[in-house]
Amino acid sequence: MKASDITEHSNIKRMIFVNILIEIFIIMCYFSISELFGSISSFFIHNDGFSITFGITLLLFTFFSVLAGPIHGFVSGFIGEFLYQLSFYSSIQLNWIIIIALYGLICGYYKYKPLKYQNHTKLFFTIIILGISSIIVFVLIILSQLISDPGAHNLNMILINYGAKFLVQSFISVVFLVPLLLFIYDKFLGFQERHIFHLFLTHHPLSASDHTFYLQFGRTKIYFCSRCSGIILGGIFSIFLTHLIDLIFNFRLSPEIALIGIICVPIPGLIDWGTQRLLLRKSTTTSRLITGFIIGVGLHLINFTYKYYFITITIITVYFSILFLLMYIGFKKQMRSFREELISISDDEYNIIFIHGLESSGKGFKAQYLKEMFPNILTPDFVKFDPEKSLKSLFFERMAQLITVLEEKKNWIIIGSSYGGLMGALYTLQYPEKVERLILLAPSFEFDEFVNMKLNPVDIPVVVYHGKNDDVVPLNKSRERAKQIFNNLEYNIVEDDHYLHSTVKNINWKEVLHVD
Repeated sequence: MKASDITEHSNIKRMIFVNILIEIFIIMCYFSISELFGSISSFFIHNDGFSITFGITLLLFTFFSVLAGPIHGFVSGFIGEFLYQLSFYSSIQLNWIIIIALYGLICGYYKYKPLKYQNHTKLFFTIIILGISSIIVFVLIILSQLISDPGAHNLNMILINYGAKFLVQSFISVVFLVPLLLFIYDKFLGFQERHIFHLFLTHHPLSASDHTFYLQFGRTKIYFCSRCSGIILGGIFSIFLTHLIDLIFNFRLSPEIALIGIICVPIPGLIDWGTQRLLLRKSTTTSRLITGFIIGVGLHLINFTYKYYFITITIITVYFSILFLLMYIGFKKQMRSFREELISISDDEYNIIFIHGLESSGKGFKAQYLKEMFPNILTPDFVKFDPEKSLKSLFFERMAQLITVLEEKKNWIIIGSSYGGLMGALYTLQYPEKVERLILLAPSFEFDEFVNMKLNPVDIPVVVYHGKNDDVVPLNKSRERAKQIFNNLEYNIVEDDHYLHSTVKNINWKEVLHVD
């Protein structure tokens, strides 16, 4: 399978998951808000006279529909209203379910896009479109009432007590307030591209960012721990579902069923987590989310096992004991493997490492070419480039990996290619006492965080090779930055492109590295 196929497959899985999550979130919000303040329809069904009311449910549902789009607006409006009516009405009012679904569909057509609402013209268009949407629903309500109950009211009463009442409520609650909310949302979350990777939310450092996933709000990506997020989502969904079943069917789980659930549901998560910690397999974001979700459901089931409190505590204790044991064994195994890898280069050999570029690997052309001359050179595979992740996130992940690889030895000769040159340069500037020599091949110094860093120049011997025909990394900018940070610099401009395949073959590497 090609890398592009893997990326596309990953994108499809993410798209499916995120869209399902959005749908469930809006449905749950609609139901919960309706439970507190009444649904969009209850304002008309329970009171068929004219009155003016601020529609909180209408406001938030419109806001979510514009953010999520027409399909989400339609589906969540239909299901949310249907579940509410099923729980609180004596009979289903299908006409109102359809009206609310269509309202979400219409509002969602002018879907939110980052920076859209910083343009005053488009902000004005939103006000106009929401006004038109309200008028369309005004007409639908009148037609609905005439068709569903033709003899109950005359046309004037329907116009005033149903149509006009919705129109007034919509203009008070939606037409001006929703654009204002969208403007604020866009201002804070869409104005600039940001990546919020905070340990409080992720529970993992950048070096373990494969244990996280992100949700995007505007142009802001917020990263979360995938398994913990699954647990929270599972718990919330389980609370919502059991509450819904109780309202609709007047049914509560028995302690016996809950106890069986507590015994069974943690097993997939324990297997996934345990085998990952034992280094038997790599867990994926999908498996972490799913097993976390199941564990979250199990945690909620504890509420129903009041008759078997002691047994429940015992089960939880046993599972956690097994988990901690597996984590301990896995940690020992990982440390042993790591030490063996580092010790594989004996102390009487040169400590040389090659750091590959952004989309390359430790098995690329340069790595293999150098491996033929220096069999003991380290050519590790760094965290794979993922177009869904930010370069900032990737950079810190790779740097954490590089620091770990180099920490037990000194006198390193570092060879860095392109993005790997950036990594090698930063490591040398931060740990000059551990580096003997630095060779950079078309180093990419354009990374914003690196450009803005206040770094003290070092006296380590640095040799740079940069092609005149490099159309990836600007030669002049790279050279100027190199002069600022390296005092002992040899900058070679060669007749080559960014990949330097010809140059790599022509370099006298033993002479450049000062090795025998």
